[in-house]
Amino acid sequence: MTRAEQRLIQERIMWRSGHPHDLHARPQVFNGRVDLFTWECAILGRKGTYLDGRVHRLLLRFPRAYPLTQPSGMFVSSISKRSSF
Repeated sequence: MTRAEQRLIQERIMWRSGHPHDLHARPQVFNGRVDLFTWECAILGRKGTYLDGRVHRLLLRFPRAYPLTQPSGMFVSSISKRSSF
């Protein structure tokens, strides 16, 4: 097991033991195999804001050199910004 895999397993355990209720994250599963280097995440919109009830999905990709190299992330759901002038 690589150093990156060990770190991601440790971080997954910490995440599962306690995380904010409006954030969700888990490794992707391909053909019954867990891919620790690709995580599906969701951010729930805060109540009382224009984002209330919306779910923003994103994908995090961890490099093999993690934690020495930072992960990359991209939203896979559309994000609408609200401008105020």
